[in-house]
Amino acid sequence: MKVVQRVSTTNDTNGNPRRLWVVYRLSIGGNSFVHDSIYDEGYSGKPVEVQTILSIPEVFVSPSEWKAIRKITVPYYSAM
Repeated sequence: MKVVQRVSTTNDTNGNPRRLWVVYRLSIGGNSFVHDSIYDEGYSGKPVEVQTILSIPEVFVSPSEWKAIRKITVPYYSAM
């Protein structure tokens, strides 16, 4: 089972949006969720890859937390 969560922070100094879609999957033991992949929303809106996955509530984080989440070592997909 997978769920997706939108993670947002303030725009950068150039006005560019900073929003990620973090996909979590059920762990092997089935008792917790682990990071599966991360998609950068950019200007394109919700990525096609996550549109059919169950969404959980959006969270707002500080810019430094957003950068740390973006650097998590899972597949990362930048909006182009």
